[in-house]
Amino acid sequence: MRRRTLLLAAVAGGGAGVAAWAWRSRTATPGATPGRPFTDPAPVESPSSGRWQAAVGTDGIEPRHDATNLFLLDGSGALTSLNRETGAVGWRVATGVTSNGSLLQAAGLLIAGGYDDKIQKGLLVAVDPQGREVWRQTVLRNIALSTGLARGGIVAAEVEETLYLVDAATGRIRWAVDVPGSSMGLFWPVADDDRILVEAVDRDLTGVLSCRDPETGVERWHVDVGAARWRPRAPGEAVDGPRSAMRLAWLIITGQGLAVACRHRSRTRPTGTGDPFRTEVVAFDLGTGEQRWSFVTSRLDQHHADQDTLYVSHQQPFDAPTEIRAFELSSGRPRWTYRTQGETADLLGMNATTFTVGDGVVCVSGSTGLFVLDRATGALRWQVRHPRQFGSATPVIARNTILVPRSDAQTKEGGLWRFRAPDGARLPTIEPQPVAMRLHLVDQSLYLLSEAVTLSLPLDTLT
Repeated sequence: MRRRTLLLAAVAGGGAGVAAWAWRSRTATPGATPGRPFTDPAPVESPSSGRWQAAVGTDGIEPRHDATNLFLLDGSGALTSLNRETGAVGWRVATGVTSNGSLLQAAGLLIAGGYDDKIQKGLLVAVDPQGREVWRQTVLRNIALSTGLARGGIVAAEVEETLYLVDAATGRIRWAVDVPGSSMGLFWPVADDDRILVEAVDRDLTGVLSCRDPETGVERWHVDVGAARWRPRAPGEAVDGPRSAMRLAWLIITGQGLAVACRHRSRTRPTGTGDPFRTEVVAFDLGTGEQRWSFVTSRLDQHHADQDTLYVSHQQPFDAPTEIRAFELSSGRPRWTYRTQGETADLLGMNATTFTVGDGVVCVSGSTGLFVLDRATGALRWQVRHPRQFGSATPVIARNTILVPRSDAQTKEGGLWRFRAPDGARLPTIEPQPVAMRLHLVDQSLYLLSEAVTLSLPLDTLT
């Protein structure tokens, strides 16, 4: 069995019309000096061949795709298939998943899961690539679905107490177990063929992370997230006091053979009693729960992990300037640290940092701009401020080009900023678009997603 790494971290419907999308490009001075604010000259018309727009949104739910189609689940429970070449609607079905929706692909099926507000039950619905319903399964309460499968099964974690393993091909419930100490809910279910991890949170807002057997759901070990020292326990074994209100917040799996968890305070201290934040990144063996390395800080804003490196944005103490750190995943050894100051500190804002890594750079985006660091050394390459930007924007990197969604706070228009990754040279901005778009990169196309509209752009025209 190949060993793997888990990372957890903490931080305090429309119609089916399809039309050609004519877009405009606002010119900019090629190679404009990085680090300086820029303004938008008058727009000029540009060709629009090979692009499409469909009146289909996602409400923040991650889309899925196959070789020919893009599949979108919206907030009303409508699941839509769009042709990736033309944007034409192939089919649309009403799943009934109207709250807390997520969309998975497993066993050759599309599986929507969440909550049905009409029947007031948790719901999973599977359809085939042609839009035909294959199975439907209900459970008592609202559910969150696992990232990854456990021996062909989907882990469904209820908002209270019960953990299910549902067969992805048939919808049959293989097992259901009640998890003690989860009166406030089960969170962050993660699964593979060897184990299931899930956090149970009780009324004291303290989490317990448990590892479970995928065949039976029986617990193998658990860790009290609020204990003073990270220590795995056998099933039924109590923890030593004292404990504090601490929880986990996110988790991902990589390929390093360790798990890396980040626990943080569930409650802040009253004003005047010192640093109200505490975050600890703990690396532990995924099979046994034993600690390998750790890192303590006050506030951890965001993270990104690639094959061998964990990048974090944090403050120590909580009101200090932000640092960007890169850690070697296997050992926890710091690779480099970049301390923001002056312009780069102003660009980030508070709790608004997102990371994108690729093509030899680390792109750090904040509330009013972004800066780019060398991936190997952490040295600053360039920075730029977004004029009138409304909130942070998560960029993508493709073919040595950084693409950033634009949200204009004054005009309420969107757009797509483009920069050369190595030197920050600005390319013409593509706009207008609806505001608050998210970027989704698939093969040779970039999809721009909002609650009501999906746009497609070939990468050949962007890079």
